[in-house]
Amino acid sequence: YTSYLRIKDGGDIHLPVDDKKLLFGAGNDLEIFHNATNSHIRNQTGDLIIDSNSAGSVKLRPKIGEEGVVIATDGSVELYYDGSKKFETTSAGIKLTTDANGEGIVMYSSGSTFSKLSGDANRASENQSCLYIQGNWNGTAIGAIDFVAGPDTTNKDDGHIKFQTTTSGSSIAERMRIDSTGNVGIGTTGP
Repeated sequence: YTSYLRIKDGGDIHLPVDDKKLLFGAGNDLEIFHNATNSHIRNQTGDLIIDSNSAGSVKLRPKIGEEGVVIATDGSVELYYDGSKKFETTSAGIKLTTDANGEGIVMYSSGSTFSKLSGDANRASENQSCLYIQGNWNGTAIGAIDFVAGPDTTNKDDGHIKFQTTTSGSSIAERMRIDSTGNVGIGTTGP
């Protein structure tokens, strides 16, 4: 005689034998089990949907009390490493958190390939940004590299690179430009 299912005094349901599964659906579509080493939730068909009908978040924790993934009620997502938030989605895009060593985005290629940072935008007129990289000092813009559309708005295949800096107490301004023909202008927007 082997007991495969027990209902304990407090109401807990216990499967006291490893490798026995709770099966749901006509075709065992969902399985929940423990195999003596790991615990599993296995979906055999369709999507696996986890819903929250409250103001709380859905959380995946790698260990008790340590966040791993947090999905908030507004749809934002937070990713953690070793208990520290590293990535989050916002209504404006994404935020990445760096540590004291300045480690942030690192692109790594393990083979004979290259890493690429790309911005793609269908702009309507010349000098509109397609990719804008900006550095801030305590929330104030101090420098930027701006990849802008060139004058050929029909083919949309030319562009300029603008380099911008900020002097103390002023706004960010263009200091150097490389135009679509390769000419370089320092202190002028028309090399």
